Formats: sequence, structure tokens, C-alpha cells
Amino acid sequence: MGQYEKVMLSKEEIGELKTLPGLDPKIDDHFVDLIQRALKGRVPVYFAAVPLALIVPFDIEYRPDLHPLGKQLIDEYTENWKKNEYSNIMVYPRGKWFICPDDYLVLFGAIKTSPSHIGCAIFGEYDNDDVELIKGPLPVTDVQKMFGVKE
Repeated sequence: MGQYEKVMLSKEEIGELKTLPGLDPKIDDHFVDLIQRALKGRVPVYFAAVPLALIVPFDIEYRPDLHPLGKQLIDEYTENWKKNEYSNIMVYPRGKWFICPDDYLVLFGAIKTSPSHIGCAIFGEYDNDDVELIKGPLPVTDVQKMFGVKE
């Protein structure tokens, strides 16, 4: 990796990457609102396979691939995808598209391997025949567990 030393991070540490300079995407206030309402059972959440071609990042200017640590983590997700070790992401619908407000490292790793679909927690109702519903709407207790909220 040239001048950078490879760093091994736990999942908890990966979740904190947004606090590192250069790895700080814009906050999607709409998604924050969707999460708050979903945790109270006021927004349905579905688990589905969403075509990769329909998923777009919320912050289109955010480039974790240009940061050494971000690139390393994207490469690791890419290798996981190649080994059929998949990671799911959270999205919400906007028309026929799905906005990825936070899981950029996973999304960038998927883009490099081009799977046809990605497992997604979809926050809100959607209308798209290309999405393969797996489960949902999820019980509010399952949504709370996704965020570590105790009943």
C-alpha cells in the first residue's frame, strides 16, 4: 500500500470512520427522519434484493475511495463480494431509484464487483417491479434490533 500501513478495524471502528478527516459524508436528514419514524413503527421497513443499477449514493461528492483507509476498506468489501460474503445496506426509495444514505463503503465495494442485486433494508413504501421482496414489512422489534435499540 505504499506509504500507508494496513490497519485492521473492528465493525464498531468501521462505523466510526465518518469522524475521520476525508471520510465524512453529508448527513441525510430525510433518512434520519425515516429511521426515527421506523423505530416507532410509523415507517415500514422491508428486506429485499435491489438491483445495483438502481442504487445511488445520497452524497454524490463523497469519495471514500480517494482516502487511503477508505480505499483499503472498499477493497476488503470487494474481496468479500468476490467470495460471496455479502453485506447488506440501508436505502430508501425516491421514485424508481433507491438512495443509499450511509453505507458507502459497502456500496463502493459492490460496484467494483457488479452483482446484479444487493440485499437492502428499504425504509418506506416502494413501487418497483425489479425489486425482489424477501421479507416485510419487518416487525418494529426487528427494526429496533438493527439499530441496537432495546425494547
